Amino acid sequence: MTIGTGIFLSSVVLSLVIIFISTKDRWNWKRIILWPTIVLLILAVLGGIGAYVYSNISKRPHIADSFWDISLNKKMADIKFLKGEPTRIDKDNWFYEFKESNVADSDYTYGVAFRGDKIRSVLYFGPSSFYDPQLQDIKLNDPVEKIESKFGKPSHVSISKDQLMRMYSYSNYHVCFLLGQGKVAAYGIFNPAFGPMIFRE
Repeated sequence: MTIGTGIFLSSVVLSLVIIFISTKDRWNWKRIILWPTIVLLILAVLGGIGAYVYSNISKRPHIADSFWDISLNKKMADIKFLKGEPTRIDKDNWFYEFKESNVADSDYTYGVAFRGDKIRSVLYFGPSSFYDPQLQDIKLNDPVEKIESKFGKPSHVSISKDQLMRMYSYSNYHVCFLLGQGKVAAYGIFNPAFGPMIFRE
């Protein structure tokens, strides 16, 4: 606290004391102090209730039509305009690979799959790190129980040929999760108009 601030606060306190002494016989100070206190308490309670309700509503599952700033209604040309040339292309899948400089285990990839000119899915892959984007509070390495607790049972489950991986699709929410060893290995959004996410043989 600076000297100027100390002088100002002292002046305010001194002024309040002088006002109280000079008006204590004419003003009802109990009422003057009581009502603002009650109003502040009511506002604090209402604010707490509002924050609690908002927190619960925001945690509920909802339709996800956008991921990595890409919405499902974008076209192939839009993706190239927004994200640039993909790092590599595998048939109808575009991959954007990233590595944060001087950070161990920071490689991560976004995959955008197409059906014709329309987006099929947008997925995030990579080791769990600080850079993981959350999808409705779900991130890499979260257990399958956390997914089912939030979204319920999946609308469709696809199992890999070697039975090591599973893909959970939630058509009502447009979200999907690739699972291995009971944990999230990749996740993102998909267009349910093309059916659930499935493993290719």
